[in-house]
Amino acid sequence: MTFKVTITDSITGQPIQGALVGANDEITGQSFLRSTDGEGYADVAMLGAVHIGDRVTLFVLKDGYQQHIKGDALIVTSGDQTLTVALVALRPFEPAFQAAPRVWKGNMCGVRILGLPPVPGGATNPSLVLSWLYPRYNDVDRAKIRVAWKGETT
Repeated sequence: MTFKVTITDSITGQPIQGALVGANDEITGQSFLRSTDGEGYADVAMLGAVHIGDRVTLFVLKDGYQQHIKGDALIVTSGDQTLTVALVALRPFEPAFQAAPRVWKGNMCGVRILGLPPVPGGATNPSLVLSWLYPRYNDVDRAKIRVAWKGETT
């Protein structure tokens, strides 16, 4: 008895070469392994002391994909069984989460810096700096604001 297994990518439908396909007889404990060819196909022949009616766990392993297991779901029959398994790709690499700083060195409002230009949404007196308007200032004025914040918050 042989499991004729074709392995494909769940999104593209393309065959997956080099996947490890295994079948474990749950009664005898025998394992049978094969790798898929360029068409994503593998014959997993159940040889030896395997009997009709034995339960089989089928698994598929491939780097970059979630492992696939059909646990105790297949039964050995007198004829060959044809199966198609679609593997799900793992998520692509994502950078590690980086939390926002817990401390902000600044002053929400109340810092006055003479000579700053008015910005849209800002205070009537342009010398009053509101932190949420910081991106609206140019680079030179931002440098002045940072110097003033450091002096106020240390």
